Amino acid sequence: MSRSQQLANFLLMYRITPHTSTGRSPAELFLKRQPRTRFNLIKPDLRSKIVDKQSPDVSTKFRQFECIDRVRVRSHRNGEEKWMPGTIVKRLGPLTYLVRVGEDVRHIHVDHLLRSGETISDHQPEYIT
Repeated sequence: MSRSQQLANFLLMYRITPHTSTGRSPAELFLKRQPRTRFNLIKPDLRSKIVDKQSPDVSTKFRQFECIDRVRVRSHRNGEEKWMPGTIVKRLGPLTYLVRVGEDVRHIHVDHLLRSGETISDHQPEYIT
């Protein structure tokens, strides 16, 4: 390898190496983008990894409830955790439901819901006397 080729390789490496003060390389500051080199083939492609992580996974299955399903709702009121009985009124999104708890109707995330072993026919509403 000739001296001029060694100098060119050194300058390329210097220009694509990020500086500690700016966090960016001189070439990126000049070109407004990071130039492609052979090292781009070695380092992982983060963009495709991010897209893969953000795409919906077929194997991931969320708990789903139907309207009028009996559930237990986690409540953190008064500083203590309780599971209160409730009924699904409507599905608002893939992870949120409208749930009747007592006389209140609340927006509840699926993480705060558990299936109740009861069915509608077995359950007598608490507020009817």
